[in-house]
Amino acid sequence: MAPIVHCVEKLYQELYLIGEKISKRNKLGLHKNIEDVCREILILSIRASLTSRYKKLPVIDEIRVQTETLKYLVRISKELSIISPKQYIGFEAKLIEISKMATNWQKYITNNPPKSGGLL
Repeated sequence: MAPIVHCVEKLYQELYLIGEKISKRNKLGLHKNIEDVCREILILSIRASLTSRYKKLPVIDEIRVQTETLKYLVRISKELSIISPKQYIGFEAKLIEISKMATNWQKYITNNPPKSGGLL
């Protein structure tokens, strides 16, 4: 699996565990949406790592969009005091790392076209 999959997996685990410590309203509201978006990023990351080179770019684009969406949702969660500033900083650092990985993956595929005759 691609390294991005492991980073997203760790982020999802941390987000999931936070759910045990927040109120039911927040857990079933904003936090559920955060978990859903993170889970979608995980699915997209796995899909991109298992897809042929020719089909990766649209999936990676969607990873980038979903990651930016998650950044905003996590920020809102902090602003509403659902998560602490310390938790926010940790999540934001992981999201920045995931975003950089997706961007670099996209650049690599774009700047290194497959050799003719090869199946990638």
